[in-house]
Amino acid sequence: MNKQARIIVVEDELLSRDMLVRRLASRNFDVIGFPTAHEALAHMEEYPADLILMDNALPNMSGVDAVRLLRQRWSHDSLPILMVSAMIDSEDVVEALEAGANDYVIKPINFKVLLARINTALQLKHNVSMLVEAERQRVMIESLSHAAASVAEPLGKMVDELEAMMNRPDSSRSELRQSLNTLLDLTEQAVDVIDQLRRIASLHHVPYTTRLDFLKEVGTTPEPNGP
Repeated sequence: MNKQARIIVVEDELLSRDMLVRRLASRNFDVIGFPTAHEALAHMEEYPADLILMDNALPNMSGVDAVRLLRQRWSHDSLPILMVSAMIDSEDVVEALEAGANDYVIKPINFKVLLARINTALQLKHNVSMLVEAERQRVMIESLSHAAASVAEPLGKMVDELEAMMNRPDSSRSELRQSLNTLLDLTEQAVDVIDQLRRIASLHHVPYTTRLDFLKEVGTTPEPNGP
């Protein structure tokens, strides 16, 4: 992972927040801290982080409630959230995990353990993103191959039709009109496929799953080879 990971620390206790921010920054993370979940959520809208450390006992909105809101937009893989709390009751841990937290760290924090869990979560996120990108590339390549085959078919028929017209120099007007209509239909088929290729090529900043939905919609996603 070459990119400097961005981490948000949500902790209402000033000394704890500043100490955690400083120690993570010393490990070459890009870190910013917030005392409330509302501020962290607002920041995420404009500057999404790679990982969040979320205290649970926060003013106005609990960390668990904030996690639930975050999970409406970001998945476990795209945004690891580590709940950091002094509450060690098993029900609290279960509630946080069920809300969408990836892991649960107990206060007082053992920084080495926390750092190991952060690195593990970020590595997992990186690995998943690489797998998703590899699958996206595979689907795109197969889809483009399928579309290329689709456009080759009407073009081949157009060539055949033109050769047939050349071999019929004395064709009647009605025969010529019929041949031209056939060529027009084939041209429209080719243009439709080319337009699909152009639309596929424009999907550089669309989320992967949306890309797949579009490919299915235009009919260029190849059929599976089996169950």
